[in-house]
Amino acid sequence: MNRWLKVLFTAVVLGLTVGVIFRVHVATKQREANAAVVAYAARMQPVLSADGRFRNVVVYRFGGFGCAKYYGNVVSDEDLAALYALIDRSTPPENIQVVRSVKVGPADPAATQGLQ
Repeated sequence: MNRWLKVLFTAVVLGLTVGVIFRVHVATKQREANAAVVAYAARMQPVLSADGRFRNVVVYRFGGFGCAKYYGNVVSDEDLAALYALIDRSTPPENIQVVRSVKVGPADPAATQGLQ
């Protein structure tokens, strides 16, 4: 019986050690991805603001694991296509996901207020 308790104890300690290491690894990757999103958004927001077609579009960190979200509206399908081309050319870091939630329609600056 004593031998099985040692085996059980070793398995529990090993499992806990692997769990802690995994959680630390995931947390580190999450911090790196979120930092990359913040840097990407800081680089892209002035580009969006400088182009009058995209004045109602913001980019910000969304969620908790490396997601950059473009949100807002543009006035025409051509502006939307130009925005998507700009996003594609922007070369976001590989460890983040880019979500596009931009609509064509009348301007509503209040919808994007406070998201930057």
